[in-house]
Amino acid sequence: MLAGTDAPNPGTVFGASLHRELELLVQCGLSPAQALTAATAEPARVFGLGDRGRVDVGLRADLILVSDNPLADITATRSIERIWRGGTPCERRAFTASTVEREQLAAFDAQVAKAVAAVRDKRTPYAAKPRT
Repeated sequence: MLAGTDAPNPGTVFGASLHRELELLVQCGLSPAQALTAATAEPARVFGLGDRGRVDVGLRADLILVSDNPLADITATRSIERIWRGGTPCERRAFTASTVEREQLAAFDAQVAKAVAAVRDKRTPYAAKPRT
């Protein structure tokens, strides 16, 4: 299984929407470790990107440092402290979502919550409707 967001479709943005995708994967039953693998090592393996997806000497070194433990709480991926791309430190503020992006994500989250609630409300399987 691979994590993905289909950005730039409405309600999604590159990068930031992946945090919500990780949360949804965990809500669907994956462990935080499995969700993180679906966003890192597994895409690298599937797409043949041998220089990424894991931390090791000589690899690409695209990394984020978070202040909390995403293995305990997947939402910790949002608490980004530092970013490296190809081993070079990046300015974190350059990756902060704009007001419009935050509003789009909030609207998308509300739509997802509404759809999940509707599915959960349907506790019984569909029964054949009597013909009249």
